[in-house]
Amino acid sequence: MIGIEGSGWPAPTSNSSRRSPFFPSSDNYTADVDLPTTVAGRFGYARDKWLATQKPAWPAPDIELTLFDHGTPVRANSSDWANCWTVGGGGEYAICKNFSLGVEYD
Repeated sequence: MIGIEGSGWPAPTSNSSRRSPFFPSSDNYTADVDLPTTVAGRFGYARDKWLATQKPAWPAPDIELTLFDHGTPVRANSSDWANCWTVGGGGEYAICKNFSLGVEYD
């Protein structure tokens, strides 16, 4: 079995804010992770009602970093796609013709 899958969701998944290690009283860093998307290939071997799969994937979230200096109203902003990779695997069992139960780990 060979296949490809893709996923993406527009909602922000995380937002964190931290004080600067260099100027903690005046500087603040914020990181937003938006639009996480993933493209993955699936390779598998089927036998009877069992299917074992491997899954190399390319997740690429949009990450936006912001620095704000409260002492002087200076704001710096940067946004870029973070390219990375992951691998996973799993297995499925066909309970009936149109229904299977599976476990996957990335």
